[in-house]
Amino acid sequence: MFKQHFNINSIINITEQQLFVFFNKMRSGEIKKSDGKEYKSVADYVKTFKTFWHWYMKVNRKEGREIIDITTDLDSRRDKPKWVYFTEEEIKKFI
Repeated sequence: MFKQHFNINSIINITEQQLFVFFNKMRSGEIKKSDGKEYKSVADYVKTFKTFWHWYMKVNRKEGREIIDITTDLDSRRDKPKWVYFTEEEIKKFI
């Protein structure tokens, strides 16, 4: 998707600004899944990318190359899940 939206051939060439734009567009619904639905758990994608990037930093550090952490300010908060309330009658029926 980074190639599609930013014409980046390698994920390691993405900039901090491009990451912010990408994940914000996912969160706002501007970037949708292949089935046309909106992403519900953008925080999971952010955390996965952060995990990859920190691994990439570690591997390069061992080889003597310093890679800056472009994921520091990425928003990985979750929206509160929708809660379903039961009436007393529904609970009795359920039990």
